[in-house]
Amino acid sequence: ASPKETGILSEGNARWSNWRLLDYTYLTLIQFMTLDAWIDVLRDVMETYPLAWIPFIISVILVNFVIMSLGIAIVCEAVFETATGPCEREESTLSRVEKDVKELEVLMMTMVNWASIS
Repeated sequence: ASPKETGILSEGNARWSNWRLLDYTYLTLIQFMTLDAWIDVLRDVMETYPLAWIPFIISVILVNFVIMSLGIAIVCEAVFETATGPCEREESTLSRVEKDVKELEVLMMTMVNWASIS
């Protein structure tokens, strides 16, 4: 059966199917992610499936929590990069390299001592 004969188009008398084609589905998901008139889509779906609000609300909350967290993390990282000048970053990198070199020296001495014992 075609999408027009089953599901939301026939049972819910929806004017528009946001889920019929893959490109419509992606656009609808982006609409949820940006919170752009997502409630209109929810109302159309709820005409056919009254409990559809449950997964819709859960997905909107989770997706927007992740997007907001990523946005805040990007802003904080940019502020941190601006606050710590290039000198401090180079010094921390240099100190890490020096520490790694010392660890390698210890490891090499251990290997030499072990080889001389056997």
